[in-house]
Formats: sequence, structure tokens, C-alpha cells
Amino acid sequence: DININKNISITTDANEKITAIKHQNGVDFWIICRLKNSNTFHAYLLTSLGLDMTPIISNIGPNYIDPIGYMKGSPDGSKIAVANHSSTNESVDILDFDNQTGILNNPITINQGCCIYGVEFSPNNDILYFSDYNCIYQVDLLAGSPNNIINSVNNIGCAGTSQAMALQLAPDEKIYFAKLNNNNLGAINNPNFLGSGCNFTANAVSLTSGISNMGLPTFYSSIFSPPPSSCDSVATAIIDIKNSSSTYTNIIDCDSFTWILNGQTYYVSQIDTIHSINSDGCSHIDSLDLKINFSNTETSTIANCDNYVWDGLIYTETGIYTNTYNNILGCDSIHTLNLTINNSTSDTTIDVACDSYTWSLNGNIYDSSGTYIEISTNNVGCNHTETLVLVIGQTNDLNLTIDKNDIECFGYDNGFINLNVNGGAPPYQFSWINNSSTSQSVVSLSSGIYFFSINDTNGCQLDSFAIINEPDEIFLDNF
Repeated sequence: DININKNISITTDANEKITAIKHQNGVDFWIICRLKNSNTFHAYLLTSLGLDMTPIISNIGPNYIDPIGYMKGSPDGSKIAVANHSSTNESVDILDFDNQTGILNNPITINQGCCIYGVEFSPNNDILYFSDYNCIYQVDLLAGSPNNIINSVNNIGCAGTSQAMALQLAPDEKIYFAKLNNNNLGAINNPNFLGSGCNFTANAVSLTSGISNMGLPTFYSSIFSPPPSSCDSVATAIIDIKNSSSTYTNIIDCDSFTWILNGQTYYVSQIDTIHSINSDGCSHIDSLDLKINFSNTETSTIANCDNYVWDGLIYTETGIYTNTYNNILGCDSIHTLNLTINNSTSDTTIDVACDSYTWSLNGNIYDSSGTYIEISTNNVGCNHTETLVLVIGQTNDLNLTIDKNDIECFGYDNGFINLNVNGGAPPYQFSWINNSSTSQSVVSLSSGIYFFSINDTNGCQLDSFAIINEPDEIFLDNF
């Protein structure tokens, strides 16, 4: 009794992935769900006697953490498709389903970007469709090997300004898809055909009194399969078939593309069609499958000292420079360099000293001639080089001989001193302490001690003295 036996929990680990597939006997049903945070599928057999609470368990495919998205069975009950939108995976799983035993096997996983949500099979079971919040994709299930099936994924159209969400096969054998917060449903009008032949329409049904959200009713797919008739019926017709025609153009371009057939310029990827009548009076469809890739720009701001090497060129001046490359999509990538060149600085000090020299810049004491360098950072962050060219003289290098004449007679002022200097670094400077003379020789000297200093150009100084003697006074006795 459905009014009494209801709301009975059959598992505590379920998520939103559940579907039904008709049993091979054409009477009973399988109720299939996947447990959360696992790769475990439960298949419960539903018969006229009720639901068998002991499931057929298949542990198969990847593990998923809290995924959202639909799970659907194919109309003939041979396959199951699962959309996985989770924090760890974005994929579609395709599995074979044995609708006699309830066992799943032969998983194929298609990893696809982001936000996989809706899945649905074509009425003839040969094509799988899935959505990724933006666009609808086809998978050719007759492509052959698993790799060929994975590589057959084809974008057939996008939802435009809305997001493409749930997909559902309808009794008219069209697949409709929800558009988030939109007053239209999209449609795949001929889902049994690959490529543009499926006739994707972004706005197919106007919801004049409502707004579409994420979901659509989860009818099991075989509900819309027509039952077989009990008797054969044979009819013969003689028909002159005039053929419809079509063209398919696949274009990849950068930033924009102008289709010569309609003169329209496109700035985003899309599939567009032009419907006309061919020469036989039948429908002709020109289909454009357009992929627009975009150019990009990048800007770098660089400050460097003295020069900067960019793409093998040396730049020595501040300025704005640009280079154009190809990005990974084959479009222009324009890179702008805002370059500031700061300059290193330098200064040179030439100095001489005697015996030793203390450099005020670093406090070092030098006792030999040479060139010394100190490197620091200037106010713009570049090197500042201070060079000291130093000449060190030695006091011991000065050699002195003194020529002198003492006073001839007591009381005379005819003393003479001459300083003979060599060594060191001439010319020499003389300084007499007694009489402030700066000459090498002094004359007309009275007796005494004469102090003097001799300086060479290295700043070395020799201090010494000379003594002028006079004879004793002579006294005569008078007789």
C-alpha cells in the first residue's frame, strides 16, 4: 500500500544521483544510485511485489567527493552516464549496464574543464550529451575504442548569456535543456545526428509565465520509447527523393571573424547556421562552427641599474617599450615594458701622504702607494664606486747634508748654512725657525743654533738644526 509504506530509507549515503532503467524482461525496473564520496553503485530491483532492499553492488570508476550533477540511463538500458561536478573532479563517466543482472562495468571517464552538470542520451542510444554550465557537448558512443570516444567530444553550442544546466529527453524525441534564471529553454532538435545536424537552438521554448532554474524533471529515458507493435505492416511507396544539402565550416580565428555568407562579424565562439532553399527546393543549411581565441596584453614595470636586457636587446635609457609575441592560442600577445634606468655613480680622490694615510670614507689606514676602491649603494639603489689614488712617501727617504761656514772672528755676522737634500719627492720646501726664511741657504749669520724643516711634495717632513760657531774673543795686554 503506497499510502502506508512510504518514506522508507534504503540507504543513508545517497546523493542526488539516481535513475531508473527498465529490466531486460520489459516489465520490472532497476533503481540505480551512486553512494556519496565513493565509487559504489547500488542497483535495486523493483517488481510488482515491491522493492528488493538488497542491492546489486558495483564498485567501479573513480571516487568523487560530494559531486553534484545528473545520472541518466540510455533508452535501451545498456548504458549509464554520470555528471560529476565536485571540488576534486570535473568529469563525465560512461558505464555499460547489464539490465538483466544490474551490474555496471567498462567505465570510460571524460575529464572536461569545469562545472559538468546535465547528461542525456539520444533516442537512438548512439550519442551522449552533457552540459558544463555554459555549453552543450556531444560524445559519439560509436566512435570505437575508449580513447576514440573520449576524443569525439564536440561543442555543439552555448547558452549565450545564461548557463546551460539540466538536459532531458522529451516525448517529441528532442532534448531540452534548462537555462539558469532565464525565461527560455534551449533544445537539441535532432539529437540522433552528429555535429551541426543535431540542430542546436539556444532559445527554443519561451516560458512566458515562469523562469527556468537548474533542473528539469528526471524521467527515465525509456519511458518515451514507443512500444513494439504486435503485427507486421508492409507498405510500398514509390517516392522521388529530393535531397536537402548542407555545408559545415570550422573556423579558428583571433579576436573576431566575419562570415562572408552573411557579412556578420563574430566576437565570441559559437555555432551559427544559415537556412536557405537549394536548387531542388529542399532545405539547405550552412553551418559555422567558430572558435574565437583572444589576443592578450601584459605589462611589466622594471627598474634596473645602467642597462636592462630584454629579448636579447640592451636598453640603456628610461622609456616605454613593446614587443609582440604569439600566445599559446596563436594570437597576438603584446607585452609592454615600463623601464626605468637608474645610473651607477663614481668619484675619484687623488691624495698624497707621508708614512701612512687614513681614508675617512672607511677608516682604513694605508701605508703604501696604490689605488683603492670602496663600493657602496647610491640613493637610487645602484653601485657607487669611490676610488682613492694614493701616493705614500716615507720620511726616511729624505737625505740631508749640511754645508756651513762658521764665523771668522769674534763678533762677526758672516756665518753661512746651505742645505743639500735628495730623495723623497722634490721640489722641497724649506722653513727656518729662527728667521722665517724659506730659502735653501741662509747667510750673514751670527753664532747660534738654527732650526729648520724640510717638506717634500708627499708631505714628508725632516726637522733638524745647524750650529754656527764663533771663535773666542782675543784680549791684548798693554805693556
